[in-house]
Amino acid sequence: MNEKRAYLLGFHLGDGCLTAGPRGSTVVKYECIDEDIIELCSSILFSEFGSDVTVRENPKKHVFICVSQKLSVCEWVESLVGFAGYSKRWPKLIEGCSKELKIAFLAGLMDSDGFISIKYGQKYWHKKNQRYYTQRFMSLIGFCNTAPWIVNVVNLVQSLGVKTGGIKETIRRKSGYKGTMPMKKVYFNEKSYIDSGCFFVGERKQSKLRTIAFEKQLSEPSESIRQTLKQFKWFNEDVLRSA
Repeated sequence: MNEKRAYLLGFHLGDGCLTAGPRGSTVVKYECIDEDIIELCSSILFSEFGSDVTVRENPKKHVFICVSQKLSVCEWVESLVGFAGYSKRWPKLIEGCSKELKIAFLAGLMDSDGFISIKYGQKYWHKKNQRYYTQRFMSLIGFCNTAPWIVNVVNLVQSLGVKTGGIKETIRRKSGYKGTMPMKKVYFNEKSYIDSGCFFVGERKQSKLRTIAFEKQLSEPSESIRQTLKQFKWFNEDVLRSA
């Protein structure tokens, strides 16, 4: 296991699947709205497994799709996290990995089902004072998924030094699928997330993390995290200096 494989495994656990391919084969498939993440997955599949990859865009769904038919890739992900859907399981080997591998794995998870939002000038109603107030800057970071292994995600981030809230569960009533699993969500403390060296790889989310660090005057990434980020092609020195 290395950082690239750890990242791919985390992303697969969140947004990847094994599905039926041509002539009875099985393929690994990733879908994401972020083109840079799909490019990264494609790069890792080629460099780590020697896999030819098909990358295409689905304009109707506004997503980019990456597909690999390499048998060794399919066997690797199935042996670690299972086949697909609700049957996917938490990879136990991550618990015994180094901090660097855990952070890379978490980055893959966060690039899939993690969320981060920033808002300026948000108005809220103060019930006791009976008046509206304006909050200059507001931010949220967390993770949401329907799988029971969200408990393992919480344990993982806490082991890295990230402070978390409790897991909240909501029922999605507007789903078109019968028996849809309830959505589970957990929020992370922004300062402890950054101080622990955690990050996103996709630029859309990572740029928001940099904004949070700037607005709240939080610490910059450590040198060890900078070295990890350099493995991913769009994190050049200019981007790292602005982190």
